[in-house]
Amino acid sequence: MGFLYIARYITLVGSLVGAVIVLGMAADILSTTLQYLSSYFIFNALAVAIASLTILAILPMLIIDELRDRAFTSLVVVELTVLTILWILWLSTGAYAVWTDSFVFGTGSCNYANSEIAKVCREWNAVIAFCFLNWILAIVYTITILVMAIIAHTNGRRGFTTTVRHGFSTTHGPVLDVSPAAPVEKPTEEPYEPGHQLGAPAVVYTTRPHVPSTVERSYVAQV
Repeated sequence: MGFLYIARYITLVGSLVGAVIVLGMAADILSTTLQYLSSYFIFNALAVAIASLTILAILPMLIIDELRDRAFTSLVVVELTVLTILWILWLSTGAYAVWTDSFVFGTGSCNYANSEIAKVCREWNAVIAFCFLNWILAIVYTITILVMAIIAHTNGRRGFTTTVRHGFSTTHGPVLDVSPAAPVEKPTEEPYEPGHQLGAPAVVYTTRPHVPSTVERSYVAQV
C-alpha cells in the first residue's frame, strides 16, 4: 500500500467526517433561525446541501473501492472530477459564510448573554472552519494526483484510467506503446519467365529427326 493511497484514504475519510459535522451544525443553525427569525441564512442552506452532496459522493467511493478492485468510482479521472467539484463548492460555502458572519456578528467573539445567540455563533465559526478544512484536503489531494497522472501519461503509462491503489507504475496495468510503427517489408517477387508457371515443373518440348519418305527419295534421285 503506497503513500498516495494512504493520503487518498485520509482525504476521503476526513472529508466525510467534516461533511457530517457541517451537516449537523448547519442544520442546527437553520432550525434555530427558523424558530426565532422565521427565516434562514443562505449559507446555511448551502452548507447543508454541499455536506449532503459530499456524503453521497464520497461514501460510495469508499465502500465500492473496498468491495471491488479497479472499480469505475476509483479511477483517477473520476476522483479528479468529483473532488474538484467538491472543493470548489466547499470554498464557495466557506467564503460566503465568512462574508455573512461579518454582517451578523462581526466582533469575532461569541460572548453573548443570550445562550442561543452564543451557541449559533460558535456553531457558525465551526462550520466555517470545517468548510475550509474540507477545501484544503480536497484541493491538495486533487493537485497531487493530477500531477502524478500527467507525469505518468507523458511517460506512456496509464495515468487517468488507473486507480490510486494500483499506482502509476508500469508494474500495474498495460503500458501504452507510443513508439512509431516499424515499416512493413514487402516480399520479394521472383522474375517471371515466359512459358514457366511458378510452382509447376517446366515442360520440355523435344523434336524427332525427319525421315524422308519413298516419294521424296525418288524425286531426289531424278534430280
